Amino acid sequence: MSVALDCDGDALLYRVVPAGPACHTGAMSCFATPLLAAPADEPAGGAEFSRAVTELARTIAARRRAAGPGSYTAELFAGGVDRIGKKIGEEATEVVIAAKNDDPAQLVWESADLLYHCWFCCASGGIELDAVGAELSRRAAPAT
Repeated sequence: MSVALDCDGDALLYRVVPAGPACHTGAMSCFATPLLAAPADEPAGGAEFSRAVTELARTIAARRRAAGPGSYTAELFAGGVDRIGKKIGEEATEVVIAAKNDDPAQLVWESADLLYHCWFCCASGGIELDAVGAELSRRAAPAT
């Protein structure tokens, strides 16, 4: 969740993960009607991914604060970068194997594991999700 102020201070942008519909029409957002359509060759979607990653980051932060003894989260944090890095290496290998085996369901599963451990590594280093998002946006920006 974040709140940003526009350049002249007369509007706020709230980015949240809604618990349900946010619009009186029953839509998830009051901004459900696009004014400009994306080109046909542009990938669609991403809303579910965005919600899931935001919730995952929130869950990791909460568990870091209150992970009980014996929990997987507590073990990962206790193991530090060495333990988390080992898991990232394992999960990355499993992503490649699933892709080479042409197994879409396994590729989705292993990709989710890899992303989880990458976000976990960022959280352990105090890196916010928005910092990674800003870097991805920077890379996606057209060259000038």
